[in-house]
Amino acid sequence: MSTYSGTAPFTFGSERYHTWYTVFGDLKHSRHRSLVALHGGPGMSHHYMRSTKVIHERAGRPVVLYDQIGSGESSHCTHAPPDFWTIELFIAQLESLLQWLEIVDDFDLLGHSWGGMLAVEYAAKHRPPGLKHLILSNTMASVPLLISGLEKLRDQFPNGYADMMRKQEEEGAFESSEYKLAIAQFCKKHLCTIKPPQDFLLSMADAQENRHIYRIMWGASEFRPTGILKDWTVVDFLHRIQCPSLLLSGRMDQAQEIAYSPFLTNLPNIKWINFENSSHLPQYEEPEK
Repeated sequence: MSTYSGTAPFTFGSERYHTWYTVFGDLKHSRHRSLVALHGGPGMSHHYMRSTKVIHERAGRPVVLYDQIGSGESSHCTHAPPDFWTIELFIAQLESLLQWLEIVDDFDLLGHSWGGMLAVEYAAKHRPPGLKHLILSNTMASVPLLISGLEKLRDQFPNGYADMMRKQEEEGAFESSEYKLAIAQFCKKHLCTIKPPQDFLLSMADAQENRHIYRIMWGASEFRPTGILKDWTVVDFLHRIQCPSLLLSGRMDQAQEIAYSPFLTNLPNIKWINFENSSHLPQYEEPEK
């Protein structure tokens, strides 16, 4: 398997940055269309998405991974003001990379979690003519719908779990040991139900290092979005996506059916696969399926 990495220039506003990327396969000489994968976050790195290399290994399709701006080996922009971090920034970075790799006219797109939000926003609002297939994995069509599902999930925990969390949130005690323990319990059931793979731990370490991006864009807690994404929705634009789409979900995922159901009703050409024994990371929890 051929693998190579590089950096691509990225200009946003009057500033110049760089995007680190890696490619499994040969973009220029393969007879197969390239797949570009968008990792979650915001503020995580590409590492946990390296499992997608199996697509190249088994199907011969080139796979492109990259670190979104602010994370991994891409420009970190540590002194950027809060209003720098917008969804438009990340879409501009994606478009810039597609042009640099010379695949902008013919590519497929896979987005996981926050990466799925980016992918569907790009597909629905920008309508790139080169996008041929869209894969939405463990993601949402609306943040308010996601939160509605999250609230129902934590109400299923025993012994006043949800009430304690809500009280801590009202008091802003997101860093208390009690609240952190409750989050850890939730993640074991609805984020990753197996021993976390090393690549996932690498991405989580990067997310901790870049926590400021998550706080600006989402908030202090998954359950209490206060950042620029708190009201995000793409529901009213989904009908504009005409390319064939694939939706992947996990039965125990923190992104429950209420969060992704608009894809099923509003995307005109969609196939859905639900992983019965998975939460947020079916690529690790049920890899063969």
